[in-house]
Amino acid sequence: MLLPVTNTTAEEIASYFVDELLRSLGEHWRPEHTSLTVRIDENQGQWGECRWES
Repeated sequence: MLLPVTNTTAEEIASYFVDELLRSLGEHWRPEHTSLTVRIDENQGQWGECRWES
């Protein structure tokens, strides 16, 4: 699968998924949800992370 990301780093892929999740959730996102974190596993004990906060 090709993703619309500049670089294929775990951080960039995590950022892409955060954007897609927020877009997909749309009106289902509740006000009490104040953050969203996505971690992409690179290797045992290593990951890239993107965190969104309202």
